[in-house]
Amino acid sequence: MVARVLFRERRVEIWDSLGPDPAAANFLANILHYIYDATTLTDDSPPSFSDWARRWTTTDKSHLCPRQSNGDDCGVFTILNTYLMAQGCQLRPNTYI
Repeated sequence: MVARVLFRERRVEIWDSLGPDPAAANFLANILHYIYDATTLTDDSPPSFSDWARRWTTTDKSHLCPRQSNGDDCGVFTILNTYLMAQGCQLRPNTYI
């Protein structure tokens, strides 16, 4: 699974080569809490988390991620997907074909 934080767009995405997972919502929420804590650490009176979080979106993009066909290749998929996204490639289920 790859988590991507786009600070300028205030968006957090996850990409899981095993496909969408209902637990992704918890993972995204935890990442958002971490970003809030890290970015408001030095504020004298930070906004509440709920007010701050309204300006952010979280998205599970796993349905667009190339899928692995077994439970063993997740490391390779994570590294390759991270590299491709860093190069500006738009991942699709058939990216590797």
